[in-house]
Amino acid sequence: LSNGDGLPVAIHLRRDLPDCWSTRPGPFQLKTAAALLSVQEHPAVWKTFHRWSGRVLDATDPADLHPAFYALEGLLRFGIAGRHEALQEANSCFGVLLEHVDCSRSDVIAQALLVGCRLRSLGFERTKRVSDRLEELRFLLEEFIADSGAVSFRRLGTSPIHWNAWSAIFAHQYFWLEQFSPPTGSPGFHEKTGDADRDSAKGDGKAP
Repeated sequence: LSNGDGLPVAIHLRRDLPDCWSTRPGPFQLKTAAALLSVQEHPAVWKTFHRWSGRVLDATDPADLHPAFYALEGLLRFGIAGRHEALQEANSCFGVLLEHVDCSRSDVIAQALLVGCRLRSLGFERTKRVSDRLEELRFLLEEFIADSGAVSFRRLGTSPIHWNAWSAIFAHQYFWLEQFSPPTGSPGFHEKTGDADRDSAKGDGKAP
């Protein structure tokens, strides 16, 4: 990786790539950058953070929520690493994006539930509107899951059936985390004070 740039969207290209969200730079790269924090403190990681931090909602297409929730996952990880403003941004973006989640894709539904569950585990309080919507999505997700545990990209009964590994991964992560997520108000990140306890966020999050 170059020290002068943020993370690339692709390396070792052998042919032209189709023009889509995953082949263009975007806030979704925050998730990849945050994952690299546990490997090494590379300048490209922090350049990616500073490029998109505070700009996630402006750079997000509400019609394409899959990469948008990747961005929120990245913000959460940076927040836990010490950048508390990233947690605030993730929470504010989540409230807006949640309004655009529909019943068409299981991966997006599971991603929304996963981000909502992580925010709650960090101590963010939910409004009744958000709680009701997440409860609706929780029951809706079950309509995509077969008795075998396989998860369909579209609702069961839609033809042709499309069992989707990513949908299954997101759903599994959500259901697992839901079991251990503490109730709202437990120790963690406190939205009003901007403080994080020692178990929730370690490190100063400063670029090297």
